[in-house]
Amino acid sequence: MPPNAAAVHDWNRARVAERALLEMAELVDEMQANRSALIALLRGLTPEQHARPMPFGDELAPLDRRCGPHRPPG
Repeated sequence: MPPNAAAVHDWNRARVAERALLEMAELVDEMQANRSALIALLRGLTPEQHARPMPFGDELAPLDRRCGPHRPPG
């Protein structure tokens, strides 16, 4: 288990508790907004940033290995 796994687990549990009373439509809206923001962020990465090793679970791997080669916006 990574050294910060307990802190991440606690953070995740707090986020779940914050959303416990939300309606499904609110959760889906939040998910879609977060997904759109993430896609925009990833599309804005330079090839160098895209190739940089990034944490994924307990290993470091470039984004290319996780989501394919860099494709310029457009």
